[in-house]
Amino acid sequence: MEKIEEKQQEKKKEYVALYCTDYAELSIKGKTYLENELHNDTDSILFKCNKAMLQYLISQGQKGIKVDFMLMCGKIGFLVEKEAAEKILEFQKVCIEKIKHAPLYESSKVSSQVNREFIKFIRDNYSKSFSNYALVEFYDTCDYTGSVYGECNANYNRLPEGKVYAKGMIDVRDYSKKLGFLNYVEGVNPTDTSVRHQITFLKDSINDGSTSYFGYAVPLTLRAHRGKNKKKGK
Repeated sequence: MEKIEEKQQEKKKEYVALYCTDYAELSIKGKTYLENELHNDTDSILFKCNKAMLQYLISQGQKGIKVDFMLMCGKIGFLVEKEAAEKILEFQKVCIEKIKHAPLYESSKVSSQVNREFIKFIRDNYSKSFSNYALVEFYDTCDYTGSVYGECNANYNRLPEGKVYAKGMIDVRDYSKKLGFLNYVEGVNPTDTSVRHQITFLKDSINDGSTSYFGYAVPLTLRAHRGKNKKKGK
């Protein structure tokens, strides 16, 4: 009886979504999730995205526009244990203060050094606090005529604010695996870090100021498939 009571009193793990903001800083957005609320919507999300892509391709074809490949993009927030996420943001404040108080002539050097320290702090202390789940929303499409990510003509389409093609929760490993199975290219650029490597992805978002922007490409022609490059590691 005592053991049952102890289990009931055990603190359930809580998770929050960690994003990179417009200011190249990490922040917590959205609600708190309990561990048993983490789930995988990857199949339904990809289905909705691909349905939207197909409709768009038909529309472009009717206009006589040849499409070699398409991008589907949006934002991703990695679900991290709440306590760990809060500690990460606390340390980030310390890092920001260091950068603010650095002499102007050393600001770039100090910023690079502090950002490295910040990522190392996350890796050393909280890498196990990252779940395999993330919140995603897709709201941008872009179709290209020409080689993948090379010199080509692009038609860019962003949905109105608040509108999305698909949103929900994914298992990052399953998401990446499914993209490979479908012969899609993970990343807005083929050299982007896979979302499987959450901390490296956030590091790149901070350094590039890309606000947790991510996506995948759908090559549609042989010419498009030739544009694939190797992916970054961890």
